Amino acid sequence: VAHITVGGLIYTIVQSAAVPAAPRVTPRVATIESGGGSIQLTVSLDDEHVAWTAGSDVPWLTVTPSRGVGSGNVTVNASVNQSAVPRGGRISIGNVPIDVVQDGATSQASLTPSNWSVGWEGGTLTASLALSPADGPGGITNTPTWLVAMMSCRCNT
Repeated sequence: VAHITVGGLIYTIVQSAAVPAAPRVTPRVATIESGGGSIQLTVSLDDEHVAWTAGSDVPWLTVTPSRGVGSGNVTVNASVNQSAVPRGGRISIGNVPIDVVQDGATSQASLTPSNWSVGWEGGTLTASLALSPADGPGGITNTPTWLVAMMSCRCNT
């Protein structure tokens, strides 16, 4: 606030405060393995007195610290992804979005029994296929032309 006098009249001048610049955050995109873990983000500000907040839009990502002043580091922790499907979330630091992608869990399949023997006349065999995680890719592939393979599902969904 300033006051000036012009021709005997007093004028008041008010200047608005500068809008603080948004922080610079690196990296802006991150990938985390399916087993979970953490990544470090760097927050940089020209004005070391500017406050910022940080948060996540998904429950499997946590951010610490959740607030700060000036430049610093932020740690993002991801819980284990038990699904075979990759997932994504977003971290925000002072309105700067950071996209986080987490890989899907590695699928494992087991077939019981694992070996069969069928006579020359043919026959029917029954096997059990277990997938882990349950939403992993499954199915029958690479069957020879003389073999007919069919699947039925007792799914726990």
